Amino acid sequence: MKLSQVENLSDRFIAFPLNDLMDDILTDFKTEIHKFNININISPDLGVINGDRVLLKQAFVNIISNAIKFVKPISNPQIHILSIKENSETSIKIIDNGIGLDNSLDINDIFKLFVKGNNSENGVGAGLAIVKKIIEKHNGKVVAEKNTPEGLSIKVSFPNV
Repeated sequence: MKLSQVENLSDRFIAFPLNDLMDDILTDFKTEIHKFNININISPDLGVINGDRVLLKQAFVNIISNAIKFVKPISNPQIHILSIKENSETSIKIIDNGIGLDNSLDINDIFKLFVKGNNSENGVGAGLAIVKKIIEKHNGKVVAEKNTPEGLSIKVSFPNV
């Protein structure tokens, strides 16, 4: 999906369960998950979101694709998809134990267009910029955190339905 397409799509907001969306996405990545022997853990109740399902699928595909793409060739690659429910918002946190970010990179820069999170990365550095645009279109926010000792967490927050 191109960044400009996010702006041009009309709002088609509906309420839908995020677990259904994640199941669809993980089914799409079944081959890669099996190939890299990735252990996926998903909260049983990610909640319901009101949004454009097509756009949100693209946003989460971009995040999960990065988590899969940057697994380390270690014995136990993992991706955790968690739900954090707070007073006025629900957050989905995707945590991996992959190679993480280049140490010279400011964590906030990974959401800028043409910025790559790692020198070994293929692509043009548009995926997380698209994520940010989609999430902001849904009145949400997205932040990243470096994991200790390795990996990356992406937290996507939405106003409660």
